[in-house]
Amino acid sequence: MFEVSETLQGQDHAQTLKRIYKLKFMDRLSALALMGKACHWYADRQEETGPDGGPIQKNIVVNFVEASISPEEAYRRMMNSS
Repeated sequence: MFEVSETLQGQDHAQTLKRIYKLKFMDRLSALALMGKACHWYADRQEETGPDGGPIQKNIVVNFVEASISPEEAYRRMMNSS
C-alpha cells in the first residue's frame, strides 16, 4: 500500500487530494508463468495422432478440367465425380 498526495492550486485556495493505492503482488513463479503465456514465449500445444500413434492420413484429390468448358459445366463435373 502506498499513498499519493496532490496539491491543486486554485485562484483562491490550495486543495490537497489524498489517494491511497493498494497493490497485491503475486509470487514470482506465477507472475513469470502468466507473463510467458501473455507474451507467447511458449505455446500450449497438443499433438494429434492417428490410430496406434501413427500419422494422420489425409487424402487430397485434385480434379483437372478442360479450359474450353464453362465454369458451370466444370462445377457440375466436379460435383458428379466425387
